[in-house]
Amino acid sequence: MESTHGHKFGLTPYACLYIDASWADCMYAVASSLRPNTNHEHNIKQLCALWNSQQSQPQQVIPCLSVRTGLDLFFRVKRYPLGSEIIMSAINIPDMVRIIEHHGLKVVPCDINLETLAPKLDMLETLISVNTVAIVIAHIYGRVSNIDGLVEIAKKHNLVVIEDNAEVFCGLKYLGHPKADMSLYSFGVIKPITAFGGAMVRVNDPKLYQDMHNLYQQYSIQEHAVYLKKVMKYVAVKSLLNSSSAMYVAVPLARYYKFDYKEAFVNKLRGFPGDLIVKIRQRPSAALLHTMHRRLKNFDEAAFQTNTSKGMYVSERLPSAVEHIGMKTDIRNYWLFPVVVHEPEQVIKELNKLGVEAYRGATQLNLVYPTQQTNRCPSPPPASQNAPGQEFADNHPHEAHYLIDHVIYLPVHKHVPQYYLDQICLAVEVALRRVAAKPFPKIVVIDGKTVVLHNGEMKVKSKL
Repeated sequence: MESTHGHKFGLTPYACLYIDASWADCMYAVASSLRPNTNHEHNIKQLCALWNSQQSQPQQVIPCLSVRTGLDLFFRVKRYPLGSEIIMSAINIPDMVRIIEHHGLKVVPCDINLETLAPKLDMLETLISVNTVAIVIAHIYGRVSNIDGLVEIAKKHNLVVIEDNAEVFCGLKYLGHPKADMSLYSFGVIKPITAFGGAMVRVNDPKLYQDMHNLYQQYSIQEHAVYLKKVMKYVAVKSLLNSSSAMYVAVPLARYYKFDYKEAFVNKLRGFPGDLIVKIRQRPSAALLHTMHRRLKNFDEAAFQTNTSKGMYVSERLPSAVEHIGMKTDIRNYWLFPVVVHEPEQVIKELNKLGVEAYRGATQLNLVYPTQQTNRCPSPPPASQNAPGQEFADNHPHEAHYLIDHVIYLPVHKHVPQYYLDQICLAVEVALRRVAAKPFPKIVVIDGKTVVLHNGEMKVKSKL
């Protein structure tokens, strides 16, 4: 690796993603898959009792195959009129949008504040129309936003509030906003205390809960063989991502052969490739229910806090040119370690040269686009055309768009030793200095003309 001012940068043998499970957890999931797929009602009762073990008032919860399953089940029961509008916080995964649109509903994105990661309430008010029926708020990156104001607005307009808490599980003490109509928690493969799948769906309204429960009982149960196949695939990925020794060997080899191992692994971790709706309309197997119960029962508060402490340590030591996300949220934990930088692709290249396995595509999180262009929130132009001074409609999600265009992920988590955390902080500083000093072309659009900014000069592209 490279040397800078006497400091030699070696490989930091950790990836941005890791699988939060021990080998004992993996073996338990495999062993559970080899047992009979029976006693579902008993397993569900045990799991729900554990879920409520630290709650003063028991919650009505449905263990689901995934968060996507819970969202789809909700809309199947509600049967909103075609063309009804769902306001979504402007960053989520594409599958959540796909499910909403599958039900003939329209998605209307609402911008978020980068410090609180909560929807902008003034914009939210302007987006509500006679067709609006629900608001979906996604808490992202391990941060839980204060949504008291959002809930108040929703109740004033008689709208349902759905909390997407897929990325923010932090133990059984906090299980969602008490006034949210539905809260969704994920235990997917790259989530905290993964069960290699599964979700818990809390439903406040007793009638809605019963209707969802009754419909869900009609679903087939996922076969153990399907779950086992997933677990084995994830175990193979874990053997590399969670092993610094394996990373020491694999990363140089991947670079030598120009193999993008990060993209390959992220694709293997996708939850439901193929026919999404068919695959999510199943109930979890007994093996998955057993594994979820084990992970919740053995939740390690100290290990979880280690992850948060290391995230805070690096946050306090990164250079000021790095922009942090969600620093004013009510709960600030770390699921992945996102930061915002200018020229993210160039910064990634420099960090990789310095041995830091930073990445842009560590998650499926993306900008939420409206179902169709309206005068309230037009579809934005490509990111490369977002020139300073270019005008957009008032309700375009500018901050969310900026975040998606500039976010990178650093390998900061509980498995990374202190020495490497310091290495990462220094490497980020060096990478930012190099990028700031390097002349490279940047394409923007000014007054409808494509302009190349290169080494301080402007040149207008022309076909003449």
